[in-house]
Amino acid sequence: MRAFIALANETVRRRGGEPKPASIYERIAADLAPAGLARFHIVTQGDEPVAGSLHLFHEGVATSWLPVSRASAWHLRPNNFLVAHVLESLCGAGYLEYDFGASPP
Repeated sequence: MRAFIALANETVRRRGGEPKPASIYERIAADLAPAGLARFHIVTQGDEPVAGSLHLFHEGVATSWLPVSRASAWHLRPNNFLVAHVLESLCGAGYLEYDFGASPP
């Protein structure tokens, strides 16, 4: 969870936003993830976290709520890997709809 929160804070600041409190992610992990309504993902290069995502699930739809990444790892395309992996696992689980989430202006 610490790795995801650190990447989220870095990503939000890079985009010009104010990071959310860590307690939001911790509550999602504690309340929604065990019920199958949320899932966190982390991509590493070696031992270094370089990207991640938070997906929310409701009525058969998977929604990308927060993709995050370290800019210094973009040449590795970790977000592309992450999306491909998530889509593959969702297809295997029978999901028919994926919402890529909102795009900032």
